[in-house]
This record gives sequence, C-alpha cells and structure tokens, in this order.
Amino acid sequence: MRRSRGVLLYGLVAICCGLFISACGASDQSAIGKVLDARDRAISSHDVAAYSSLIATDYRDDGRTKVDIVAQMINLFDHFDEVKMHSFDRNIQLNGDRHAECRQSYRLAVRSGKHWEKMVQREQLSLVRTPVGWKISGGL
Repeated sequence: MRRSRGVLLYGLVAICCGLFISACGASDQSAIGKVLDARDRAISSHDVAAYSSLIATDYRDDGRTKVDIVAQMINLFDHFDEVKMHSFDRNIQLNGDRHAECRQSYRLAVRSGKHWEKMVQREQLSLVRTPVGWKISGGL
C-alpha cells in the first residue's frame, strides 16, 4: 500500500509539473503574440518609436543591427503615404527559457498617392526574453 501511494504521489507531482510548464509556455506564447501584434500596429500607424521598442538592443541578423532595421522602416514610412500590416497563421516555438522562433505569414499593403501595392509573405522571426519582456532578435 505504501509503495502504491508513492507511485501515485510521484505521478501526481509529474502531472502538476507538466501542467505548470504547459501554462508557462502558453503565457510566453501569448506574450510573444502580443509583441508581434504590436509590431503590426506600429507599422500600420507609422510609429517608429513603438516599432523600435519591440526590437532587441543587440539585434544581429545577416550583418544588420537594430539601427539598420529601424532605418529601413523609416525609409519605408518616408516612401509610402500609408502602410498596413496584418500577420496571421502564426506558429510560435519556445526554445528554452530565453529564446523562441515564430513562423508567420503577413499581408503588407502600401499606398503612394492613390496607388496601392499588396503582398503576402511568410517569415521566420527569432525572439529573446529580456528583463523587460520578449523582443525580436532576428529575421526582419
């Protein structure tokens, strides 16, 4: 009887730990989703400061830094009267406690004068947990 209680207790602890880890993962995925949704809003509203705040200070990808990425967005905003972005079909994968990858599609529409250009793309972004929350660390 005592041994079966130990096995039962061990099983209960394992289930509780699994639920806790799952809940933490869901919380992180939700937080990452909020960062990516905020990116859509920042781009759609031409808000350079908001966009910049979502990118990790030590962003490095393909030889480009955060400064390069923000300058690229400023250039986009300067060339188009209106920009609309909406991401969808998002898949977030946590890689340990501090890193995550997101694959998602997005629709980007830009207007210059009366002329609209639209495109749909798929992207893979890297994210890192910082002391102030999740930030985009690669893939832009």
